[in-house]
Amino acid sequence: MLAAAALLAAFTGCKKDSATAVSEKLTNYVPVIITSFSPVEAAYGATLTIRGENFSETLSENIVTLNGVPAVVTSATPDEIEITVPKNLLCSGAVRVTVAGKTGESAMPFTYLPTYTVSTFASGFYYPAGVVMDADGNLYVADESHHRIAKVTHIGTVTTFAGSYGYAGSADGHGTDAQFRTPTGIAIDAAGNFYIADYNNHLIRKITPSGMVSTIAGSGVAGSADNDNGLAAQFNNPFGIAVDAVGNLYVADQKNHRIRKVTPDGKVTTLAGSVQGYDNGTGSAAKFDRPSGITIDAVGNLYVADMNNNRIRKVTQNGEVTTLAGSIYGYADGVGSSAQFAHPISIAIDAAGNIYTGDADNRRIRKVTPDGTVTTIRSAVLFEAYGIVIDADGNFYVSDFRNNIIRKMVAE
Repeated sequence: MLAAAALLAAFTGCKKDSATAVSEKLTNYVPVIITSFSPVEAAYGATLTIRGENFSETLSENIVTLNGVPAVVTSATPDEIEITVPKNLLCSGAVRVTVAGKTGESAMPFTYLPTYTVSTFASGFYYPAGVVMDADGNLYVADESHHRIAKVTHIGTVTTFAGSYGYAGSADGHGTDAQFRTPTGIAIDAAGNFYIADYNNHLIRKITPSGMVSTIAGSGVAGSADNDNGLAAQFNNPFGIAVDAVGNLYVADQKNHRIRKVTPDGKVTTLAGSVQGYDNGTGSAAKFDRPSGITIDAVGNLYVADMNNNRIRKVTQNGEVTTLAGSIYGYADGVGSSAQFAHPISIAIDAAGNIYTGDADNRRIRKVTPDGTVTTIRSAVLFEAYGIVIDADGNFYVSDFRNNIIRKMVAE
């Protein structure tokens, strides 16, 4: 009996000690809480104010990160911290504050606004238009008035990849034996094949990685005819071109005011558009006015720089056309129809689904988020950005049409 009582006392004593330890641990636990921060978006070097509870008054005891990138704390009180926004965030993410091993996280993300250092990456062009990048980081440029496709290495060395330099014509063949007439749009598929909107030949051309040029659609006579045989179909100054994951091509057929589709077996159809004008709708009920740049997202939606309508349009795979942003000719940031463009001509898309357009008459690069919010990422440096490509680090390469150069915009 005595032994049983002793055992019970020992057991309950163990439980009591454990409960006391847990209670003391909870009593000593002081959570770090972030209640708000401002501004909610900012560029490198800006001051960000974080408000909350249980920060340290000692600067070095507050470890602050924005999307995982450490930031310098410039002032601190128990309920407010100021930091300097660091470089190279490149995307948005949570604000976190860690004090004595305890971390608080913001409920909403901080949006980083990159700044860009602009330099001349390559020169020697004559009205450079569309531009793409291959898997090795080489650029390929539709060099319009040299009637060629130029290759630019990662160090800026320019050579002729295909086309007879300075001579317009319409000839298939290998490398410089081939001829183009004002090539404008260029796209690249996963296998490294290039597709060219050969503007004044009214043709769609293909270039293999080895430089062999062939014609895959278009008769060479301006017109709007669809056809199961691609070489019997007609285009009228095709400008922009995009390729999807299974090899379908989408063409901004500029003077037909239509979006055309070319299947891998060469069948040409009209996906959307009819006569010149402006209307949302499906298929031929929709209207464009000189659609120019075209790009495609991960799920197959197309985005079109509808140049003379001063809008960015979205086209689904069934041909439904809506307006993502833009209204009248002008310059204004804003959401949807409150934004204004002045002849947007080129277009690109990043991994997050953000659209970038070369706003030609405004000489700016504009950003359009998936919800239609338009901002300006670069002002009054570029003269008609006819082509845009974005590399894996978020840097831009831009065809500066009138200045005959390729500019590089390095994100910071």
